[in-house]
Amino acid sequence: MAGSEMVMRRVLSCGGASCGFYLLFTLLACSAVLLYLFVWWCELEREVAALRAELGAARRRAETAEEAEERLCVQLGEAEVEAVEIARAYQGRVEELARELAAARAARSS
Repeated sequence: MAGSEMVMRRVLSCGGASCGFYLLFTLLACSAVLLYLFVWWCELEREVAALRAELGAARRRAETAEEAEERLCVQLGEAEVEAVEIARAYQGRVEELARELAAARAARSS
């Protein structure tokens, strides 16, 4: 037998003032349970809202980190290009100095 059926049978089977008190007590108990559940639900909603805000902040931080990573990759690529250009220029200068040195030695020995 379900709980509500038991309450109804008790209410219908009793007589006098005690029946009214039983019904009132039952209603108050149900109201207290509903109030407790409502407060609990509100607390859960606040927790969910806080977690959603935290998740949003984490997503924004992740997006910022990704953008920074992309900028760093571009800067690294530019630095690599510049390093290759500097190395090629240095190598060209070394080769030029080697040719000058060889020409100077050839002129001195002749």
